[in-house]
Amino acid sequence: MFTLHRHTHAASIHRIAFVLSILFIAPACNSLSYYGQAIGGHLSLMAGSEPLDEVMNDPDTSDELRQGLELAQSIVAFAEQEMLLPGNGSYRHYVKVQGRYVVWNVVATPPYSIQARQWCYPFAGCVTYRGYFAEADARQFAQTLQSQGMDIAVAGASAYSTLGWLDDPLFSSMMYRDEARLVEVIIHELAHQRLYIPGDTVFNEGFASVVAREGVRRWFEKKKTPQEFKTFIQSQHMDKALNRLLMVTRERLEVLYTSDSSDEEKAAGKIRIFSWLQDEYVGLKSAGVLDGRFDSWMQGALNNANLALVAAYHQLEPELELLLRQQDGDLESFYQLAEHYRDGEKPFVDGQLPENQMTK
Repeated sequence: MFTLHRHTHAASIHRIAFVLSILFIAPACNSLSYYGQAIGGHLSLMAGSEPLDEVMNDPDTSDELRQGLELAQSIVAFAEQEMLLPGNGSYRHYVKVQGRYVVWNVVATPPYSIQARQWCYPFAGCVTYRGYFAEADARQFAQTLQSQGMDIAVAGASAYSTLGWLDDPLFSSMMYRDEARLVEVIIHELAHQRLYIPGDTVFNEGFASVVAREGVRRWFEKKKTPQEFKTFIQSQHMDKALNRLLMVTRERLEVLYTSDSSDEEKAAGKIRIFSWLQDEYVGLKSAGVLDGRFDSWMQGALNNANLALVAAYHQLEPELELLLRQQDGDLESFYQLAEHYRDGEKPFVDGQLPENQMTK
């Protein structure tokens, strides 16, 4: 696999340009400035890439970071051996970044639609977000869309995948997590390398999320520390409770937006539905179903784009989780059935596998 170092020759730059032009995290557009920020942003990050061994042997490396990097190496080995994910040069280098995120994704929807705008590119297909390496660039583009009347959301990401075309490094933004979250993010990104369907954001993110959650479970099972997994699952239950509320909100909005109501009526109804969402959220917190982790998000400027972003990650998870359970946890069978998406086939309908595909 090709690995970037501090001195990158011209041929390598051409390959990076090609890769970044087709990948879903930083899809290319017709604008040279967009190509420039994608290539320049990635190269800038990789210029600071250092082999893990060198970082861990550096006397200036903190004990906390050293332990985190050692843990990350163990997770990568576990992902390859136990989760049947690609074993390559990914996560063998470390990059220190400024802040919590390495990329920012812009999501946009029309004012009276829950369907996110798509940007379509060669090889990567159509995706429901547009990625930037600089937050300022992402927000400037978001403002342009907002001035056109679109609902917009800008979300930072602590990692991104090059889908195996390049060797992905460990970013410092991935290290500020507890053990479960580090396992989750590494396996999530490696799952994208195992299976990626061009043009299907909902499947790609749902698949990676389900594989990552199963990876966390197996990690703690192997360590024989079930209490740590229990703590993780309790947190996941809260995530799922919020996601269910948000999906119900999307359903209510879809009914409103597809009705014969006037734009004025839709605008008023939209305000009422988002107000209902916030009231329901407060009720779930009072009942102890949710804690305060989501307060800042819920108190922000909620709109259609926020909900579209959530749907991209969680809409298909229940069906994929069912598919995995019906294989009794056999990952190879699960991956093979999920591969049917490559041929435009859906191996399960309404949460049930067709009889001719039941393997257990």
